[in-house]
Amino acid sequence: MTGSGDTASWQAAPMDVKATVWHYLKNAREQVLWKVEGLPERDQRMPLTPTGTNLLGVVKHLAGVEAEYFGVCLGRPWPEPMAFWADDAQPNDDMWATADESPAHILDLYRRVTAFADEAIAQLPLDAKAHVNGEPF
Repeated sequence: MTGSGDTASWQAAPMDVKATVWHYLKNAREQVLWKVEGLPERDQRMPLTPTGTNLLGVVKHLAGVEAEYFGVCLGRPWPEPMAFWADDAQPNDDMWATADESPAHILDLYRRVTAFADEAIAQLPLDAKAHVNGEPF
């Protein structure tokens, strides 16, 4: 920095906010998969809270959240049915894996949803309008 008042010589280059946030999101997703995939199925399914939540349920929940926020809220509905979105679903049905949901099925669902979300992130500007519960956000 010089004493002439020229601040351009020490200012950082403008940050690409979208790329930075997307990078951290991708990293967090990879960490979730890494943690869950490295465990035996018994540990993936073991209830860890009084409500019965297990690690596969957390991944299932994350898939639902990304499908809703990067899909439905942005006018791009997730194309596959999700049982826990059904009108007759019980509260928190997305927080545990059912006996007929294999770890591979849930992890594959999460990967498909994150690829779907990444398409929205790539196509839309950071300030794209969204609707949460029918209200503009």
